[in-house]
Amino acid sequence: MPHQARPDQILRLNLGGNEANVDLEIVDIRRRLSSDVPDVLVDLAEIASYVYCADQAVSRGGEGVTAYGGRWRRRFSFHVPVRLPSFWRRQNVCEALQKTLSLLSEDTYEFRFTRGVDAVPMQHYLRFGESDSAEQEIDEVMLFSGGVDSLAGSIQEAVLAKHRVALVSHRSNPKISKRQKQLVEGLHAVCGQQRPLHVPVWVHQRGSRAREYTQRTPIRLSRSYRGPRVWLEAI
Repeated sequence: MPHQARPDQILRLNLGGNEANVDLEIVDIRRRLSSDVPDVLVDLAEIASYVYCADQAVSRGGEGVTAYGGRWRRRFSFHVPVRLPSFWRRQNVCEALQKTLSLLSEDTYEFRFTRGVDAVPMQHYLRFGESDSAEQEIDEVMLFSGGVDSLAGSIQEAVLAKHRVALVSHRSNPKISKRQKQLVEGLHAVCGQQRPLHVPVWVHQRGSRAREYTQRTPIRLSRSYRGPRVWLEAI
């Protein structure tokens, strides 16, 4: 843990064990699709969950967000136990992760990876669908937010190109989830037997109240960093 960190700058996140305070749930997944998931992908899902919870927990400045004030850009330092620390410590891998997140959020990210103890199995995060009898191979996996861009892409792949598609949605709130479900039902109605598989994903930090709701890629860039520094420790 960096010595500069004050106690009020540390957010402890844990997906497993007796002190778990983060929930990750992947809904309606098919058993065949979940078999033999590589450790690197389980690590990635957990890292993404921690990043999401941190993003919601640290404000960009409240009402001043529309003015792109000094608190808009944040700096995060993550300490994460993983199954494959040697992979995540590779310079090219770590830099790609940091640059991708920085591009999407306009924040600054640092990562320190350690070997996890008593890692949570992938099956712990899965809620299987009721039936696997009509199981099919998947041609495309697509993000499906319920917005016009993701809907257009889904129509292109599932309806026009007739590909077997899995649509992955983040279930951020009931209103958005309802819209996503309605759109997927509309796709099912026009796709016949080859209906898209919808996989909602839910991530939540227990006992916390979100302080930041933007969750979007900022449209303005800055040459300097003036935001708060926050360290996060996944234990």
